[in-house]
Amino acid sequence: MTRNRGRLYSLGLGAAIPLWAAMATMGEAAFDPLHALSGRWEARGPAAGPGRAADCRANSYEYRISADGRHVELLASRGGKTERERFVVMQVANDRVLLLVEGEPGRTEYGGPIVWWAVFDGHNRFRWHRDDWPRNSMTALEWRRCW
Repeated sequence: MTRNRGRLYSLGLGAAIPLWAAMATMGEAAFDPLHALSGRWEARGPAAGPGRAADCRANSYEYRISADGRHVELLASRGGKTERERFVVMQVANDRVLLLVEGEPGRTEYGGPIVWWAVFDGHNRFRWHRDDWPRNSMTALEWRRCW
């Protein structure tokens, strides 16, 4: 500490503030949307209404991430039948994952493959956004994690 004309200065406090800020975030893990996608989900639409209990036993979507993080397998269970799809992970961003369905025959109006963003609103909820749709448009259905 130094005294300058009646003022007391401390270099220690100024140096400690960045350290305190870094320590405050040490317990927080960065959100990884690819990791968050892993698990069982239920699709819910506007008609379902608030407070409806999830029925993941009858209809669920289970996403499994490959060990290398390059692929996602979807097991869609609906009405006692299970369908499988496999996605290629094209990009992972702050709150979203860009996926291409392997063997997707559909094309955008520009001739490119149809690719989908899984856009997260927290760890337990996401919606789909097609890459060729207007910027803020999403599917009417939202996916919520099964517990």
